[in-house]
Amino acid sequence: MTTADGAAPLVDDTTEPAPEELALGRYELYDPGKLFAHDSTYINFGYWAEATTFTGASEALTDALARTAGLTPGDRVLDVGFGFGAQDFRWLTTYPHSTIDAVTITASHLAHARSRAEREGLTERITFHRCSATAIEQAFIAGSFDRVLALEAAFHFDTRAEFFRQAHTLLRPGGVLAVTDIVPRHPQATGTDDPLRTSMFAGMAPEANWYGVDTYRDRLATAGFDDVEIRSIHGDVFAPYLRAALRTVDDPEYVERVGTELADLVRENLSDQAALHAQIDGLDYVLVRAAKS
Repeated sequence: MTTADGAAPLVDDTTEPAPEELALGRYELYDPGKLFAHDSTYINFGYWAEATTFTGASEALTDALARTAGLTPGDRVLDVGFGFGAQDFRWLTTYPHSTIDAVTITASHLAHARSRAEREGLTERITFHRCSATAIEQAFIAGSFDRVLALEAAFHFDTRAEFFRQAHTLLRPGGVLAVTDIVPRHPQATGTDDPLRTSMFAGMAPEANWYGVDTYRDRLATAGFDDVEIRSIHGDVFAPYLRAALRTVDDPEYVERVGTELADLVRENLSDQAALHAQIDGLDYVLVRAAKS
């Protein structure tokens, strides 16, 4: 795939990733065969408003992000922090003639996604790169994308505000940034670390990213975005995900597939329900849309 002016994307897969690799290093441990879902490789909490399975919830979240972005057939898309790339393959199917460049810093994810693209004959429509979320400005040509998307990844970026700035640069006029993201519902004062930031549900987010929706709007405006929309879907994400996880951890199919040792570890991590619900209560899950004039 080429960038907007026909040149090859300026991505050097041999360069060292940016500092957020420290936060995302754990994702190298993810085995696509040992996720909760047995029939997909999504890595997100999912949108459970109507879904009843992990795959269904992840597909619903993927579709909700695409709708939020106003994705249309033929769009040129940049997906930042793509996991195993499951959402990208869904978007390619749903939106014909669209093309996607997708970036990650996780080598195992990159290998998995590239292999799938080869198997499915989609390498003319999608290219997977190893590139930091805060190096995309150097990797691609300014004004070359219709949509920049980040599915449950931006809270990891070091920093999210720098990602916003670079995304704005890469979007054409009229383009849209859309993300699903995790933010604190009651952020603590600046300079005070919040244990929720490194909790099970929040993941490992840089301290600089730990702010609520009001500051989130300000960061997007500072990056140059207009028409910012932020919608909470908290009630349809964390709690139903947790209920589904509790059901699954004792499912014989899951235990046989992942092994007793891993199943026991996951069960232990889910055992303190009071602590987990305290985490849920302190976090928000948002769908965000911001446009470039």
